[in-house]
Amino acid sequence: MWPGRVETIFREDGSVAEADVHWGDPDHIRASWYAGYGGDQRRMLTEHEIAHSFIADELGWPYSWSLWSAAHGTSTKRPMGEWSPRVRDEEHLVVSLQRYVNTGLEDEHGKLREAFGERLPEVARRFVALARPWLRIGL
Repeated sequence: MWPGRVETIFREDGSVAEADVHWGDPDHIRASWYAGYGGDQRRMLTEHEIAHSFIADELGWPYSWSLWSAAHGTSTKRPMGEWSPRVRDEEHLVVSLQRYVNTGLEDEHGKLREAFGERLPEVARRFVALARPWLRIGL
């Protein structure tokens, strides 16, 4: 993690997915508010990137489909309608998990509950412990 930028390095082949804060971008600002971060785009981005790998681990995927795509040139830096369904679904889960841990609200499509079932509160607690290590005391 760097100020305003996060890198994910894949053990499989050493490739790197880089994400940076799109300062002033209305979509990113809107997403940051929706996910419960207020206007804190840096924190939203950092936890967003962590959530990709966290969700992949929780669901037994070999890696984050979205971050793998970014690292291998088939990135999500194109219109959402052109993303693969699994990347689109993963992005929805990531933002929905962020929103859930920050606001307690589940996504309107029920995808978080579908993915994690009754484990959702425990999954959210583990995500918070990973993404916000200063809160681990007492968890």
